[in-house]
Amino acid sequence: MFHYGKHGKRAVKMVRIREASPADLGKIREIYNYYIRNSTATFRENEYSQKEILEKFEAVRRIYPFLVAVDETEGIAGFAYISRFRDPSAYRLAETTIYLSPHCLHRGLGKMLYEELIRMAREKRPDLTGLVACITLENKASIDFHEKMGFLPSGTLPKAGFKFQRFCDVGFWHYLYPDLQ
Repeated sequence: MFHYGKHGKRAVKMVRIREASPADLGKIREIYNYYIRNSTATFRENEYSQKEILEKFEAVRRIYPFLVAVDETEGIAGFAYISRFRDPSAYRLAETTIYLSPHCLHRGLGKMLYEELIRMAREKRPDLTGLVACITLENKASIDFHEKMGFLPSGTLPKAGFKFQRFCDVGFWHYLYPDLQ
């Protein structure tokens, strides 16, 4: 568990980054479902049920880190986890996911979450060579964020998804662990 005070120009009240627990799933589901309803940050079209979010959580945390940012006033302010990139065991990458409560954007929480996620992923899964982020190209904020975190653009898939009655292009960003560069 890590505690943070001030970050950048805006004061962040005390924030803790810690492993998620089943008690956090209601808020995690609320945040996830907000993005399902309102954005192309995820191509999922149906909101997560309580059962589905529990199943996802249990599957992820058996193998990978699943973290939350806890703000002293907001409670669960966001979450991040990594999951299997592709099925064949030869792959040495994992895919990242991060979502922040819409009320907690632009406060440095994403950076805090990702720094800890990258550290814990390396610790928990030393067999991985890096991480992959799949981002809808219209999501400029996510692209900028990932590039600031050291992810490099690695390919584009035109019209890879269809949501809100339109096609969306996606790109892949790759983070290679610095000790492997």
